Amino acid sequence: MNDNSQSHQERLTLSEFNQHLLNKIFKDKRALLIIPHQDDEIIIAGSMILNMNRNQCEVFLVYTTNGDYEIDGKIRLGKTHNAMKKLGIGEDHILYLGYSNQNPQEDTHLYLHIDKPWTSIRGKTETNGFDSHIDFRYSMDGTHSKFTKPAFIQDINDAIIHIKPDFLFVIDFDYHPDHRCASLSFEKAMGEILAMTPNYFPYVYKAFAYPTSYLSYMDYSPYNLSSTFYKKEAFSNFPLSNPAYSWSDRSRFPVPGLARTELLKNNQIYSALREYKSQHAASHAESILNSDQVFWQRRTDSITYRCTIEASSGKSEYLNDYLLFDCNSIMHGETEYPVFCNCSWIPDKTDFRKSVRFTLAEPKDLGEIVFYEGCDEKDRIEKMKILFSNGFEVDIKEIQHNGQPTKIFVENCEDVEWIEFKIIQASGSRAGISEIEIYEKKKEEIEFIKIMVNGSFAYSYFTSKPLIPFEIYVHEKFNRCHTLPDDRFEFFTINEKGEKIIFCQKQVELIKHSKITIYAQLKTNPSIFDGIEITRLNPIQIFHLLAYHQWIKIKIIIRKIIYILKKMVLNISSRVVKSYE
Repeated sequence: MNDNSQSHQERLTLSEFNQHLLNKIFKDKRALLIIPHQDDEIIIAGSMILNMNRNQCEVFLVYTTNGDYEIDGKIRLGKTHNAMKKLGIGEDHILYLGYSNQNPQEDTHLYLHIDKPWTSIRGKTETNGFDSHIDFRYSMDGTHSKFTKPAFIQDINDAIIHIKPDFLFVIDFDYHPDHRCASLSFEKAMGEILAMTPNYFPYVYKAFAYPTSYLSYMDYSPYNLSSTFYKKEAFSNFPLSNPAYSWSDRSRFPVPGLARTELLKNNQIYSALREYKSQHAASHAESILNSDQVFWQRRTDSITYRCTIEASSGKSEYLNDYLLFDCNSIMHGETEYPVFCNCSWIPDKTDFRKSVRFTLAEPKDLGEIVFYEGCDEKDRIEKMKILFSNGFEVDIKEIQHNGQPTKIFVENCEDVEWIEFKIIQASGSRAGISEIEIYEKKKEEIEFIKIMVNGSFAYSYFTSKPLIPFEIYVHEKFNRCHTLPDDRFEFFTINEKGEKIIFCQKQVELIKHSKITIYAQLKTNPSIFDGIEITRLNPIQIFHLLAYHQWIKIKIIIRKIIYILKKMVLNISSRVVKSYE
């Protein structure tokens, strides 16, 4: 380790490590969150908002709905501003598209209306705002948008162009129809932007609100906070609610100290959640708070968005529209499985070539190709061939099905002018490809590393065991890998004399009642490092922590019971009112 790096590490306290890790990523950048409801911003990215604000990143919010299905949107407006003030976001950085939200049990939604406007439960058919905050479309051109799918997509498109963020954090496809509508509409809008806006490659991170957060496991602990887990939704045909994802491909970010406090009352995320009293958001804090914040990255730097496409048959425009799948059955997500619409390139049955060619604007050196098959398990591509203009060929026999990505890493594939994909063998009548992504050859760019214990991001770790193994999470810029060989890192501690003691293995041995700070750094770039404090407790301390943890659990159960009772009373009251009407 060089002297500059060592002095830099000595200046950093453990509580400042998060800021050090993320400062280079977010400093002087712009970020935009696109979420349907007021509280979704905390549920999917509360800790990230704190991280970005701490690192001089300008954060904007776009709410697609006014949240006016059950209560007046004006009530939510005030609560939203109070909550966001606690996370460091001012009213001038909050935009409202002004659409109405919908209950999952209803049968209609604006996403299902192409021409004729949808009518909300409050009788509204166009966007609307408030005296202090007019809707986005009206602020842009003095008109209101109709409640239709094309208008909704266009408003998201224009909001992104208006702010032009470096980072986008967007709700994903979990069971609520407003979430599904926002997720699918964003991808459609993003595809249009990428096709029309040269040299704009924002980082896109999508996140579930329910299975990884709001309705996930209640695993909050005042010490050794666990990482995020996925709680499978009841009516999902796939391992994750988005068929294109796998759990191992998730992007994980550390959380700041104010989001992982021992006492909930001191937690900044919990404090913001308490502002949303009408949604009882704070009662879900124990599911929302974890030692990491989880997203799935959707890259925007594929050269396919600026290619010329020629297909032997079928709708080739689906292959570079950024939309991995579509779905018209977005309602009743709590009780019914979604049926995915076909948005794939499917060659005609009589087409013997079954090929599509991407012609590049200029020759490129390629590094990776990713393609997504359609989501129907009955229709499968069994074999493919990829041809390159430089004579290079790749036979693909192991293809991921059910909407999962098939990734091909190519080496020495230089000066490519065109790439052609051929379906050699398929089963089913509608086998096809929903999206193809082609990426230029890029160097490894590691942005940060994080020390983990038992798979969870660790900060201050308490244990009664004498031997603690640890792991390293690697966050790369384009989410290509999460593990590196141990010889790429140096593991060490600093003793009382200021001497560096190197560990030969990823584990540390503690004597009784001791405390040690361990560090990990990348050998090739010592500025990328992390450190955690590990404390071995005596039996009395362990008993105290366990007792305190049990007391927290009891309080959680009591709060949950109160929440359920309140919800039952509200449901009964609404039924009584309807019966009189």
